[in-house]
Amino acid sequence: MTEVESAVGELFGVSCARWKDCAAVESDTNGQPVVVNETAGAWGPAMALAAPGGGGQFNGVSCPTASSCTAVGQDDHGQPVYAPYG
Repeated sequence: MTEVESAVGELFGVSCARWKDCAAVESDTNGQPVVVNETAGAWGPAMALAAPGGGGQFNGVSCPTASSCTAVGQDDHGQPVYAPYG
């Protein structure tokens, strides 16, 4: 994943392992899937994942623990995209 300067768009999913430890997913202005993490109440930079199909978006995220999340969505060709991270 690479940091993106601005992740203008809509949030499509949010998951919180506990209070003030959350993750949110969206698509950035370049059409790449993006994740943003909150740790101890502070949101970090937006991080983009280069989708195999050239672009796409994350539609959901699940974080069973604060250090383990999986974002899911689809690329521009409708193929599944997922990214375990943490």
